[in-house]
Amino acid sequence: MLNFNSNKLPGEIPSSLRKLVHLSSLDLSVNQVSGENPTSLINLADLTFLDLHDNQLTGQIPAEITSLTHLAYLDLSFNRLTGPISEDISNLENLTTLDLQSNNLNGTLRLDLVLKLRHSTILLLSFNEFSSVIEPDMNASLSNLSTLGLASSNISELPIFLSNESRLQWLDLSQNCIYGPTPPSLFNVNSTQLEFLNLSSNFITSFTAFKWPNHLTLDINHNDIQGFFMIPPKAIKAYLVSNNKLSGEISPEMCQLSSISLHDLSKNKLTAAVPPCLSNLTETLFVLRLHGNNLYGRFLQLRNGICMFNMIDVSNNRLQGSLPMGLADCSSLEFLNFGNNQIMDTFPSWMGSLSYSKVLILHSNRFHGAIGEPEDPFQFSNLRIVDLSTNHFSGSLQSKYFDTWRSMKVHYADRADYYGNCVFYYLPPQSSAKYDYSMTMMNKGIAREYEKILDYLTMIDLSGNNFTGRISNSVRSLTELRQLNLSNNALPAPSLRP
Repeated sequence: MLNFNSNKLPGEIPSSLRKLVHLSSLDLSVNQVSGENPTSLINLADLTFLDLHDNQLTGQIPAEITSLTHLAYLDLSFNRLTGPISEDISNLENLTTLDLQSNNLNGTLRLDLVLKLRHSTILLLSFNEFSSVIEPDMNASLSNLSTLGLASSNISELPIFLSNESRLQWLDLSQNCIYGPTPPSLFNVNSTQLEFLNLSSNFITSFTAFKWPNHLTLDINHNDIQGFFMIPPKAIKAYLVSNNKLSGEISPEMCQLSSISLHDLSKNKLTAAVPPCLSNLTETLFVLRLHGNNLYGRFLQLRNGICMFNMIDVSNNRLQGSLPMGLADCSSLEFLNFGNNQIMDTFPSWMGSLSYSKVLILHSNRFHGAIGEPEDPFQFSNLRIVDLSTNHFSGSLQSKYFDTWRSMKVHYADRADYYGNCVFYYLPPQSSAKYDYSMTMMNKGIAREYEKILDYLTMIDLSGNNFTGRISNSVRSLTELRQLNLSNNALPAPSLRP
């Protein structure tokens, strides 16, 4: 066994490896290895495990690899490989894992060849540049297949062979051209083990009822699904149905989903009040996104003192009343967006104790009154984005708040990352993907949508209020501030100097 993974090894794979004729496992993954796969690999006839993922390999998949008939594990993902998948891939009759995702492979995707790998349990071919797909015959199947990734593979309909896969647990068909209602054949899958299904970014118009009792993650974001709100299985943990055309109300049956962690219904056509019983889910719910619907009434009143929220986005609705003070119990809350509603309240200084709070967006509501001085010098100490624009705030700008926003003084740009939560998507083999937070901010009268939010982005927007008095020089201490908007207030000309 030879393992050099997760270093910074540069250069090509040395041809001298051909001398290691008894090598059974070679792992050079997550390095900076470049060039083409060397033909010397053909000498490693005993190789059962080959992992070269996350490098800079180029050229085609060498035919020599397909002669390594003892291979059980082959991972060439996240490289720059080109060309088609060789017909000889079916020679790897002992292969259980084949991962070729995120390359530049092109030509025709021959599923009929891939399905000849009878022992396969994991097949990941997503995010390449295939021009067309050749389907296997209707009776083809892989009796042990548990994981299948065909995202962004130019597929126009659900593959027929899926109806024969009785052990399927994880299926990703996102970012394809699948059109129309989901065919009944998909839901004839005998598997009771299906846990993960991603059909996002297609053209699906309706979704048949759930038939998998152990379903944990469903992502059908960015489709054209119409009709009334759909109730997922009670075991569901992540339910993502944003950017569709669902209508009606959020069913109170959602309140029975005692394991749900992520609930995204944003950008649909839901018209109703938010069911008060959703507050029963605060012990498990990390992310709640209801943005861009037509919801009205009051938001959830959190009363049990237990709140696991990391992110709440209910912007662009018609919510009324005041901010629920139970949010003060959400000690892990990072992101709160109540923008563009009809909330009538004063500034929520009581939220200042939330030490993880980074994004506070309350724009375009009916907030009013003066913003008093912070009671604690550490209030909102981690806040990096604050938008209070287009409200009715008045009084002078409190310089002490600029002093307490310490996180706007810390340099993060060398550590580029995005706001999000990592607990929801489980990807094979045993890795996780982040659910990214997003927002819309105004800049010079233009709405800009941030599909991802870099964690070093710092912004203050207090425009469109009735603030008076001078602008404190303490603003200058916010050395990492990227955008400041104080327009349309009653402030005198600034005396700030660089």
